[in-house]
Amino acid sequence: MGALNHRRPDGPVIGIAPPIPLRELAALAVLNDPDLVAARMQHGVAEAGLLTAGRLPDPSIMAGFSALFSGPGSVPAISGSLAQDLSALITYRVNIAAAKAGLAAVDAGIVWQEWQLAGQAEALCIAIDADDKTLASLAAAAIFNE
Repeated sequence: MGALNHRRPDGPVIGIAPPIPLRELAALAVLNDPDLVAARMQHGVAEAGLLTAGRLPDPSIMAGFSALFSGPGSVPAISGSLAQDLSALITYRVNIAAAKAGLAAVDAGIVWQEWQLAGQAEALCIAIDADDKTLASLAAAAIFNE
């Protein structure tokens, strides 16, 4: 049990001294489930998507100079341009809203998975406890009937 993560994200450590309460067992299951660890990494990916959605593309500035060496009128040519992607400016708010909705969907999925796993862990603990009590009762009945 030493390899289990015992620290909750908000800080307190989960005690594992027997008997472990159902809530603590469910919390241990939620903290150490590999699928939930991967889902929490998807939260980071969605946050990065929100960050990139909030960045506007850089404008591009171009300048040029060319000299004319032949011909009767040798005049150098100077050119320059400034370009900005206007479509990114137009869709800026929509991209931010979509990224926020994606992040909220990932968070909702994580909460749903945590809730399901905690319920399964509690149900399994209750079933194991009931089985232990049934076995103890059957053993006592077997000793009594001998």
